[in-house]
Amino acid sequence: MAVLLRVVVLIVTIGCGLASVACSPDRAPEVEPSVTTATSARPTAPPNIERPLDASTYRDRMCALFTDEQARPLGFPTPGRSEAKPGRSQCFWLPLETSAHMEVTLYEGIDFLGEVYRDNRPGDPPWPKESWKPALIANQPAVVLGSEYASADNLCSIAVGLSTTQAVDISLRIKGEGACAMATGVAEAIVNRLEG
Repeated sequence: MAVLLRVVVLIVTIGCGLASVACSPDRAPEVEPSVTTATSARPTAPPNIERPLDASTYRDRMCALFTDEQARPLGFPTPGRSEAKPGRSQCFWLPLETSAHMEVTLYEGIDFLGEVYRDNRPGDPPWPKESWKPALIANQPAVVLGSEYASADNLCSIAVGLSTTQAVDISLRIKGEGACAMATGVAEAIVNRLEG
């Protein structure tokens, strides 16, 4: 929430006849500050994507976009499983021994980042306003959605705009803290791979 402070200063330039200002040779005019708080609404449209990237070659092999070798050091030892549906392809890691999970999803054919800006993510409820932050991930426009749902679980989701018709979404739940830092690292690795 942005706060706009506005200070209104009364300056007397001629004469000393104004009731709220006392004049004397050794005393400056009194200043009466007035503070106004303004709230700014969350933006409803994403910034332009200056450098479009294409992830369509990973549509049928999403686990090559972020690999098992990259996921293992993050605490995901089991191989990722891929799933493809029209307009949505993903790779997900679901270790059986923990409640941690990670999903990397490619959305095609829709302005997914725009949907996130409009708080209209397909299949997801709206996120709390305080968890919503615009960001740049490896110079691509993104939104970081992070929230602690329970003291032991930390959840973060990052939507990265690749073009007006493609986006990648990283959703991560881990034990303890640091999900958004980890998801940011995953998102950066994906963008770097797409840059080739």
